[in-house]
Amino acid sequence: MIEFLANSIGRWQLKRKFQEKNRVAEALNLSEIKSAVIVCEVLSKEWYEKILSLVDTLHKEGISSIELVGSVMVKEIPEYVDINRINILTAKDVSKLGIPSVNFTKQFVDKPYDLLLDCTVNNQVPTDYLLAM
Repeated sequence: MIEFLANSIGRWQLKRKFQEKNRVAEALNLSEIKSAVIVCEVLSKEWYEKILSLVDTLHKEGISSIELVGSVMVKEIPEYVDINRINILTAKDVSKLGIPSVNFTKQFVDKPYDLLLDCTVNNQVPTDYLLAM
């Protein structure tokens, strides 16, 4: 029950905070995309390897700057995760309401990206927050 309430309050805060966000969607050819951010969950080693394969494919297609942000809602990062290739959002980086800390999010807020890929499987406040930025 408490988790449900915290999730509901977190979603309400998320909706309120990003209601006035004014993004402009633009259609680009793959050759025009120079930067991308991929938001995903690290669900298993196999899933993580698929995401890394996607990053490698996008690099081969000419996208030079790719930020990979992964969510692991446990306190410890799994040993198969290479922290040099992915920015990991852990349970330690998230408030009780599911809002990521300012220290974690500020590295992504001010950067303009040509492409945003949502590779999340579950709707969670922390990843939804990152996607709304």
